[in-house]
Amino acid sequence: MELIAFILAITAGTITDAQAQMVLSNYIQAHPEAVIAVDVATVEETVEYLDDDSGSWEWNNPEYRHSVSGANPVISAKDGHRYICGEVATISITPPSSGICDVVFTSGTTAAILTVPNTVKWPEWFDPTSLETNCTYEINIMDGMGAVGIWTL
Repeated sequence: MELIAFILAITAGTITDAQAQMVLSNYIQAHPEAVIAVDVATVEETVEYLDDDSGSWEWNNPEYRHSVSGANPVISAKDGHRYICGEVATISITPPSSGICDVVFTSGTTAAILTVPNTVKWPEWFDPTSLETNCTYEINIMDGMGAVGIWTL
């Protein structure tokens, strides 16, 4: 609950950058198992997109959630859709030409291979050609910008 309140405070602009860094540092020290990597600029753009009443934020609607099976899924994503995979060896994602998509998958004891168009721009710290083992990834791509959440198993 603390992390949700923190995220809401950041997106609402009610705390300074220094306060955000202090709160996040304290949370990480108290909950090292919850460490994920976040690109703040992409989060801000996503929040603006989701607040624009475009109707694309439908991931909780079963019509827009897709379970994807197999060790080597190939996903041609649609705007506003979420794709949930299990453990994969390789995964290929073609994002929508505009809008946002979400793909969740697990890289097992052998690192998964992620293939996306080279036009997708990622945060500087993330290399889509070098995934880690034993991690779950959540990939969001919005209008050519990639955001990544990584959880260690």
